[in-house]
Amino acid sequence: MHHFRKILFVAAALCCATLAAAEPSKVKVGFYIDSGSRGCGVLYWARILYFSPQLEVTLVNGKDIRDGKLKGLDLLLIPGGSSKLQCKAMGEAGMAEVRRFVADGGAYLGTCAGYHCALRGKDRIGLFPYRRLKNGYGGVAVLRVELLDNAAALLGIPKGNYNVFYSHGPIVNSEPDAAPGDVATKAEVFGVYRASVSLPGQEAGINFFGAPAMLFGTYGKGRVVATSCHPESRMASWPIALGCVYAATGVKPTPELPVKVYRPIRVGYFAPSVIGKKRIREVVELDRDREIDLVFVNNSTLEEGALAHLDVMIYPEGMRNMDKMPAARRRSLVEFMERGGKLLAAATFAADMPQHKNLRAFAPGESLVEAAKK
Repeated sequence: MHHFRKILFVAAALCCATLAAAEPSKVKVGFYIDSGSRGCGVLYWARILYFSPQLEVTLVNGKDIRDGKLKGLDLLLIPGGSSKLQCKAMGEAGMAEVRRFVADGGAYLGTCAGYHCALRGKDRIGLFPYRRLKNGYGGVAVLRVELLDNAAALLGIPKGNYNVFYSHGPIVNSEPDAAPGDVATKAEVFGVYRASVSLPGQEAGINFFGAPAMLFGTYGKGRVVATSCHPESRMASWPIALGCVYAATGVKPTPELPVKVYRPIRVGYFAPSVIGKKRIREVVELDRDREIDLVFVNNSTLEEGALAHLDVMIYPEGMRNMDKMPAARRRSLVEFMERGGKLLAAATFAADMPQHKNLRAFAPGESLVEAAKK
């Protein structure tokens, strides 16, 4: 009997070992968070990355990259914001590390500013043989993007038209400017704009109808994927965002968002101008709580009435120039508190707001989850 039990134990151990061996390893993603990585798109990428069981996320900044911490990663993702500040935070040494990482077989994914970082130009990484057109950016809109025939194979989703959020993303020529022997010559367009944006105050801004919206290429042994729009910022376009990870790594993530309780607390989180590693961890902690329904907010969504649907509004650390807030927006926040809404704010922001019983400054390091529930 004991011998039989021993056989069963050994068989079970072998079975577990086989299953463990068969379980695929996670894609190791370096998520670039430093000066210049800002806006709601960064927070949406955090949601996708942290809730996808196929991915293992490491937050990296410019110093990390210069210190060689891309080693061991599979993918570097640079989100939206300011490409100038992002590249400056990396410095020449950091950008050289990125080129080396991709040339050695790593993958790169950039959206909006991250797209611009990958282009040719002064103080850019130069993974793609494209340059931004002069004045080739501007405007905010949801635009129609057509995925071309090659998109189905690259992204693993059907070709066709998708509505994608666009916010001042770079616009490039339809044809690359590669030189013979160039390490970044292999590039192809898999999505183009089928709409354009005119800048406010102008009769017509740059017309980028038909311009590349999404690029795929190789640099040395590595893959490079970039979009000048924000597929991560609308759930309707998440298939494109997830497909971009697939095109870069060969693995398509499937985010598993937490199931919320009945009537959760509706919490708005304002995307600050400076999003550091701490802010990302803060957002993920809020997002994971089953009693909190987290919404990412910016000035545009506030003007569109986001406060009408919130129980709590959070202004985190990293906010700047709050003394220059338009009077109408300040009034809307006061009216929000008058209706019973709770405004949680970093001390510098709270000090600049009219005092109210529903305004509370939170201390650095305080759990925003607990503060939102009080």
